Amino acid sequence: MLNELRKKNREQLKTCDLSFVEIISTIRQIQLNINTFNDSCQEIEHTIKQQRILFEQFIDNNHNILPDNLNQQIQILKNLQREIETQTNSMIETLIQTTKETPINETKIEYLIHDNKQLKLAIL
Repeated sequence: MLNELRKKNREQLKTCDLSFVEIISTIRQIQLNINTFNDSCQEIEHTIKQQRILFEQFIDNNHNILPDNLNQQIQILKNLQREIETQTNSMIETLIQTTKETPINETKIEYLIHDNKQLKLAIL
């Protein structure tokens, strides 16, 4: 009986070790995803600032706004919008991937907690 409990305990420790390694790997991946997300945010902010400066310069330099110039600015703004959408979609994809990875580990942790309780009951 005692040998069986030791064997189960060793198996549980191995499972815990493997889960711990997997959790650390997931945390690292989440950190990378967060860094990627933050980099994307900074790129978007920088792009918006640049476009704002260019747009303000355009307005300052063109008191008589002609339709061609206005169309050019509209095209620049549309390009900016597409660029921001692309970066935002990438950020959303990063968050979705992070969300997908996290619940798996929560389930494994819950399983380990349950298994640990069962082992404690068997010992007592």
